Amino acid sequence: MKKGLIAVFGVGLVATVLFIVNHGFGAGHGDYDRALGILALPWILLPWPQFLNQHDFAWLILLPLVLNSLLVLAVSWLGLELRKTKG
Repeated sequence: MKKGLIAVFGVGLVATVLFIVNHGFGAGHGDYDRALGILALPWILLPWPQFLNQHDFAWLILLPLVLNSLLVLAVSWLGLELRKTKG
């Protein structure tokens, strides 16, 4: 679990640095927009409510960070529960 969360936060840190260096998200026109889009996968492909789309940092960095963290925690918890049931 710790390694997974470290990886998630590492990706979030890299995405944040690229976002700052890129001066935001340029809708595909910035130098690092493609890298930012790849780091935000798969969550960037989902349609989000308009209030999240107004702030690039929210849907491009924060939302993937939170959702990936929850995913790692859920998978870790599920793994622990499966180990408990096996013996």
